[in-house]
Amino acid sequence: MSTTATDPARPRSSASGYIPTLDGWRALAVFSVIAFHDRLHQFGWFSDKWVHDQGYLGVDLFFAISGLLICSRLLDEEAKTARISLKNFYIRRTFRIIPPMLAFLIVAATLGWAHIIHVSSGAWLSSLFFVNNYHAAYVHDIEWSFYTNHFWTLAVEEHFYLVLPALLVFAPNKRVKLLGLLSALGLIWNIVYTAVYRQDPFVRFSLHRTDLRIFELLFPALLAVLFRRPNIRQLAVRFCRPAFIFPLMIAAIIANLHMTIRVIVPLVAPLLLLSTVLHPHTVAGRVLEWAPLRALGRISYGIYLWQQLFYNGYYPYANGFLHHLQTRPWNLVSTLICATASYWLLERPLIRLGHRIAAPATPGHSDLPIGPMALS
Repeated sequence: MSTTATDPARPRSSASGYIPTLDGWRALAVFSVIAFHDRLHQFGWFSDKWVHDQGYLGVDLFFAISGLLICSRLLDEEAKTARISLKNFYIRRTFRIIPPMLAFLIVAATLGWAHIIHVSSGAWLSSLFFVNNYHAAYVHDIEWSFYTNHFWTLAVEEHFYLVLPALLVFAPNKRVKLLGLLSALGLIWNIVYTAVYRQDPFVRFSLHRTDLRIFELLFPALLAVLFRRPNIRQLAVRFCRPAFIFPLMIAAIIANLHMTIRVIVPLVAPLLLLSTVLHPHTVAGRVLEWAPLRALGRISYGIYLWQQLFYNGYYPYANGFLHHLQTRPWNLVSTLICATASYWLLERPLIRLGHRIAAPATPGHSDLPIGPMALS
């Protein structure tokens, strides 16, 4: 398997920046989120409670993927053209993120107007303007905001898109220092805040705030910058291996301590991704590059958006036809149909259009020259 120029640790000889391993990770991440949103299932003595309870960690994986890839793409552009175009970056991000998001919000608003689901105007508008995470933190209309609650991650991502490119462009000689400082401050602030407000019944919604989560994207971006250095890349190839990193992640999850989940998991997640990207011929790498898993990873943005309509494990079922689509197996079938339609009818053609207007430094998927996929 050839390596890739987009990832700082795997320089590719070809022009494509596609990293198949990360599509596998995207699939695992989005189905972890689905498991978290789904209802508990019992099959005799077997229960999926552990998977359900830990499913929220899929978001940590998404953040790690985005931090690594977005920074690496920007650095690729700089290496190729000697500059980073903020204009082109935001054009590509707009065509990638906005159209599928608007499609979901229009459908959600229509279902809310028809009294099939509960959608508050505040939750809807905050999702549209990428401040859903702060709306959720301070306006506790939980039942009325459930169907748009997953937009908190898009808000964090969009705020990250404002910080990272500006830092790379306007402080080119201080990237490592600033990314390291901001990552450390964000991590410390998260620890202090959760220690003080841990007993607050709404603290889990406060933890959606950008100031408490952006370090999960800044730290992977820091790694992307550091791994451009040959000596660090050589150390990573030697020591950043799945056999070393997987046990550390599993131990942190099994310990299920507040500090391990909030500190160790976000820091280990990007190393876990890099370990499989650096060593794709390991068992973990081969599993992640399994074709069906990669196919699901390619439509993972659509899966993430639309699963919220069909997996309603926390609140009563919706009314009307959607009530039946929220039951097994129709919730999975409906999610995959909507995600596939989103990919082929919106995402694929509009990303191509965005890349015609603002060409990226690397073409992305070998079969679709469009750059990074879901939430990245």
